[in-house]
Amino acid sequence: MRAIGMDQNDLAARTGISPETIHSVMEGTAPVNHDMAHALEKVFSIPSDFWLRLEFNYRNHLSGMSG
Repeated sequence: MRAIGMDQNDLAARTGISPETIHSVMEGTAPVNHDMAHALEKVFSIPSDFWLRLEFNYRNHLSGMSG
């Protein structure tokens, strides 16, 4: 986001998702759900399935670290 001059508040405004939720997702404490993936697709022109796969892989990575 920094590379294109966008911060978390800008992303929140563009997606209609609260800044708190954006922050939680970026910190990894909240998941990217279908609604957020579609909002991200509209902002970044990157398909929603990319965001959902990224989330899936991240959560799988975390579960592998604990076991």
